[in-house]
Amino acid sequence: MNKYTYIIASAFPNHVVDPSRLAAEIQASSIVTVHDHIDTGIGNCDVWFASALSGGEQTTLDGLVAAHGGDPVRAWQEVVKDPVMEPVEPGASTVVANDRPSVEIEDGVTGFAAMSGIWPLAQLVHAELRATIQFIMQATGTGSNVRLAMKAKAQATGEDSSVAFSYSGFAAVPINYSVLGQVFEGVVSLSVPLFKLNDALAVHLGRDGANSMGAGTSDDANQPIQIIAVKLEAR
Repeated sequence: MNKYTYIIASAFPNHVVDPSRLAAEIQASSIVTVHDHIDTGIGNCDVWFASALSGGEQTTLDGLVAAHGGDPVRAWQEVVKDPVMEPVEPGASTVVANDRPSVEIEDGVTGFAAMSGIWPLAQLVHAELRATIQFIMQATGTGSNVRLAMKAKAQATGEDSSVAFSYSGFAAVPINYSVLGQVFEGVVSLSVPLFKLNDALAVHLGRDGANSMGAGTSDDANQPIQIIAVKLEAR
């Protein structure tokens, strides 16, 4: 076991450490040496690893500590229960798919359906918005990946709600056609540090079928998808 010690009052910008968040930040970083645990004694933060870090890994750890705000990890909570989705772009439409009200989005199209709500949490630099999306393929076809996509913005009373979306992202979900009607699931997460308590929230969920939202695994499925269920959460 190898220990790396930091003085809380000088190494951390807000002079406070949340061990759970720091551990998550380490696990999400480029450090490959196995992280074991964190001790916060009187004035010190001891970060333990299974073996010694490389020079590059220690530099990364130093950077994580210098950027660590000390905010606790919040639990996920639902933002909109049973959200109603309204198609807002060409290529997206409302259908009933296998007995479920759904939004259908054509192949080769970047299309979305809109929903709204109230942001339920205080502003936090680490705030996140997560959409768990369940969908089916409209018919059998070719291709092996679908890009699920999300855009989000939030404005307070008195602010201009017509501004552009602040955040967007996508996640590629592997699919197959072995059983028509099979339910597939993907998760799209956004970092939303500017969202504030009681902001009016606008979220567009859909498909980046035109592969227009950035580099990564392409959406190559040549059939429409039908979004049959959505869970929208914040923390």
